[in-house]
Amino acid sequence: MSDPADIAVRALQAEDAAQWRRLRLEALRTCPTAFAMSYEESSLQDLAAFASLIPPPDGPNVLFGAFHGDVLSGSAGFRVYPTLKQRHKGQLWGVYVDPSLRGRGAGAALVRAVIERARMHVAVLQLSVQIDNAPARALYRQLGFVPTHGLSAALEMARGLAGGAHRIGFLLSPPYFPVAYSSPR
Repeated sequence: MSDPADIAVRALQAEDAAQWRRLRLEALRTCPTAFAMSYEESSLQDLAAFASLIPPPDGPNVLFGAFHGDVLSGSAGFRVYPTLKQRHKGQLWGVYVDPSLRGRGAGAALVRAVIERARMHVAVLQLSVQIDNAPARALYRQLGFVPTHGLSAALEMARGLAGGAHRIGFLLSPPYFPVAYSSPR
């Protein structure tokens, strides 16, 4: 059993691409309905393609990694919506923790890192999660996210559209999300 102190969270850089590619492909292969990307498509991408998906460290967008020792064992991304009418909102995306570290604080540490980054850049932080992922939903609620709506047919799987509300949206916004954000008018 690892202690949360054994987990270090930091922004990933291009040099981390090989470890992130391994972790991301594991996530897509083992949890295919949890992510918009597919294992089949992503496994065809080379290391340079994965490196290009890691945002530069000086911008608002970020991909955080949770390291257990020297091994990347979890990741969570943050992106600001780029359009004029939506740039006050951001998205928490791609949260995944290796099964060996689940329930040990790695996921919470990753999401907290995203929340801290988001506070500097947006007024609202959004995410969606599988409706049957009770541990993730509990974590998001614990950190102040509020469920907003179900997302029907959010993903098209190999056998067709996923019917029903398979994902649920969550929102973190004021007053639960004290922000340092001010609108870039």
